Amino acid sequence: MAVAAEASLSLSRRPTDQALREYGTIDAIVVAGAPWFWDQAASSEKLRWLAEIVDRYPRAIKIVLGAGSCLLPSLKHRMTDEEFVAGCVSDVFSHFDLLIVRDNVALELLNRRGIDAAHMPDPTFFVPVALMPSQNTVGARPLYRERARNRGMVIATPPTTHFLRSYFSKDTLDEWDELVLSKIREGYDLFLWADDDDADYEPYHTLEIKGRLGIASFRQLVDVIPRYSHVVTNRVHAAALAQAFGVPSLLFGYDSRCVTAQSVGSAVIGPGSIYEVGTTFPLEQRAPLFAQITRRIRDAMAPTTLRVPIAATSQHATN
Repeated sequence: MAVAAEASLSLSRRPTDQALREYGTIDAIVVAGAPWFWDQAASSEKLRWLAEIVDRYPRAIKIVLGAGSCLLPSLKHRMTDEEFVAGCVSDVFSHFDLLIVRDNVALELLNRRGIDAAHMPDPTFFVPVALMPSQNTVGARPLYRERARNRGMVIATPPTTHFLRSYFSKDTLDEWDELVLSKIREGYDLFLWADDDDADYEPYHTLEIKGRLGIASFRQLVDVIPRYSHVVTNRVHAAALAQAFGVPSLLFGYDSRCVTAQSVGSAVIGPGSIYEVGTTFPLEQRAPLFAQITRRIRDAMAPTTLRVPIAATSQHATN
């Protein structure tokens, strides 16, 4: 298999015919990114647009890589309800050649719809293999080189209106905020991972801020996390990334996305802890797991020479 060209396409908006024509011949469609299986999936525009892309390229190889679920704790009991499960899983996924999901909730939803899938670690788990921290500490101040090795860090996104705030009780929101404050009092350094909007940071405006990372600065997290002894966070990928570097993490989980991090070793508290972790992936198994995923993808694509694979990414609950 050889890749001659590739392109990424966000389904945060409907792709135009002109944009799709510019790609020319499409040999593979790879669905990646955040959750694709949740209780509103049946009415999702992004899934309707994905179905349009799949219909447009009937001969293309179709792969799901690292997709997950996003079910609130109150919905866990409905996972045995056939009608509910049907609303969580779009029929478009029955047309895919290979599905690799990042949590056992997504696996169960697909299996209940009669769709075969494999549960593997989130791709974040393999970041250290391909992108080790640089020696020049990009994005890290001297403070962290000197002080961080025996310190904990908090990676926080305040649960504002665009981060599930309306779904949770005041007690749940206060529990997370109090955890942040308690860790700061213990001497943890604080990193804020949120949109560049002052409203996102308002809950912490009285705190001394040691670092400020935007969503686009994932590379900075890759560089900074290994310098700390422990991570406390409400971001799934921050917790999973910490585990990938062998740094213990505690995740405040809001929903079934937390299982993604729990399956690679994160401890989970909060409402999402109601979900069972299922299969776990020890760090020492990373190399054979990576080889297994690579082999599955190679077998699905062989003997294609890929000219333009489209990677369709989700923008739902980007955690």
